[in-house]
Amino acid sequence: MKFKVCKQCVEDECHRSITEMAEKPDDFNMPVNNIAAIIKECLPNGVTVSQDVRSAVSRSASIFILYVTTCANSIANEHKRKTLTPNDIIEAINQIGFNEFTDELQELYKSLQKGKQNKDKDKSKNTNSDKVMEKMDELNDDKEEEDEEEEESDD
Repeated sequence: MKFKVCKQCVEDECHRSITEMAEKPDDFNMPVNNIAAIIKECLPNGVTVSQDVRSAVSRSASIFILYVTTCANSIANEHKRKTLTPNDIIEAINQIGFNEFTDELQELYKSLQKGKQNKDKDKSKNTNSDKVMEKMDELNDDKEEEDEEEEESDD
C-alpha cells in the first residue's frame, strides 16, 4: 500500500499547524501502556516486543492520527465548519489512500450510533420511571399525612 499525501493538506501547508500544536515532541505520543496492550493482543503468546518498538509504534500511531485529523480539519474548513464530523475523518482516510478501510469505518460508526441511541433510550426510560416513582412517593407521603391527620382528629 502506498501512503498518499492529502492534496488539501499540501495546499494548506497543514504540516506547519501540526508542529505548532505541541510544545514538545512527546506531547504527540500515545500512552505506551495502551500501545503495549494492543501489540500484545495482536501477537501470538510468548512473543515479546522491546521498549524501542513500543515507542516507535506509539509515535507512528500518534503521527498518523494527527495527519488524518489535520486532513479532516482541512475538509471541514473547506465546508466552512469548525467541527470535525465522522464523514470528514472518513473522507480524509480516503484522500490519504486507505480506501479499503472506509466500509469498516462506516459500519463501526453505525454500530456506535446504534449503541448510543439504545443507551439514550434506556436513560430516558430510567428517567421516566424515576419520575413515576417520585410521584408515587409523593402520593404515598400525602396519603400518610392524611391518615395521621384523621387519627389525630379521631383522638
